[in-house]
Amino acid sequence: MKSAEIKAILIFFFLSMLLGCVTTPPPEKQPEDRLERKDLRAINKLAREIARERSEDFFLTGMREYNKGDFQDAYEAFSRAVVEDPKDYRSYFFLGQTHEQLRDPEKAVNDYKKALEVRPHYLPAQEALGLVNYKQKKFKEAEINLREAEKLGSKTAEVYYTLGEIEQRNDACEKAITAYEQALRLNPDYVAAQNGLKVAQFTCRQKQHQQEQEKQIQQPQPAQQPPQKSLKPTPRR
Repeated sequence: MKSAEIKAILIFFFLSMLLGCVTTPPPEKQPEDRLERKDLRAINKLAREIARERSEDFFLTGMREYNKGDFQDAYEAFSRAVVEDPKDYRSYFFLGQTHEQLRDPEKAVNDYKKALEVRPHYLPAQEALGLVNYKQKKFKEAEINLREAEKLGSKTAEVYYTLGEIEQRNDACEKAITAYEQALRLNPDYVAAQNGLKVAQFTCRQKQHQQEQEKQIQQPQPAQQPPQKSLKPTPRR
């Protein structure tokens, strides 16, 4: 056989193998493989349900310890709850409350933020974050949180009292009056709000009086006429 014929046969052989590899369909998925994936999804779902149930148990334990005043035990229970279920916003919130009781406001701030990451419109976390920020003298952050709580329909008198204090710091006595009045509508016996309202009202009166004086100074005064000489009658001789 000639070398040219041998080469042609070899080329045909290799092309046949190559085309066979390209056109060979992939192996069909066996029913056992599909069943395994279905079972895996069911197992994962069951694992999540078990985790949520365990988280709920730890949350309830934390609430019992918190209400008894055992804040260290409450902290441990709430911490276990969020490990079991990272989306348990209630446990994040009460972790923040617990850290405030343990005098650790910075950790409380982080806990409230985590609660809001899971549920952005969770009113108790917005209120608590605003109040703890105010106590930490983070006034801008506090105002943002408390205004958001106001939008969410807060019924907590301390929220509006604190907004009144912030507006006083902003030299906005009219807004402060509105906030104090809302606090007193929610709690008429709120002494701090009563005192804040009196101060804001006095400040507004002072500002109004000062503005009136400035207007009077700016108004042109009428020109004064020179005094006329009195004409005395000429005595008769």
